[in-house]
Amino acid sequence: MIRLATALFALAFSIPSVAQTPDVAIDGVVYGNNGLPMKAVSIELQNKEGKVIQKKKTQPNGRFDFGVDFDLYFEIVLSKEGFESKMLVFDTRNIPASEQEYNYEYGGFRVTLIEGDDTSPAKQVAYILFDPAVGNFVNRDP
Repeated sequence: MIRLATALFALAFSIPSVAQTPDVAIDGVVYGNNGLPMKAVSIELQNKEGKVIQKKKTQPNGRFDFGVDFDLYFEIVLSKEGFESKMLVFDTRNIPASEQEYNYEYGGFRVTLIEGDDTSPAKQVAYILFDPAVGNFVNRDP
């Protein structure tokens, strides 16, 4: 019995993990126009054709996070009934191959949703891309 338990233990740690760490970790907090964090805000990652890649809701403290791969262009759309939607454009396509061995983090987004028309298209509030001259992600005006 001990041999079986030992064999199972060894087998469990010898199987390579299939979980892959995302290349870029993204996080932020959504606030209401009252300055308080907003829970249950819908956060969608969409490709440039508008297809939803990932979808989440903000946590009770307004936080959200996603992990994405290199070589993607996507939009992060933040929406909640009764509030104007916002969009962050994120581009991981221009990261040099020599930089792709590193994992990156881009976070600390602080997005404020304003009460208003929730049927209007999302307003772009940021354009984030990798700047090889800086060696990291930067936020350019939309």
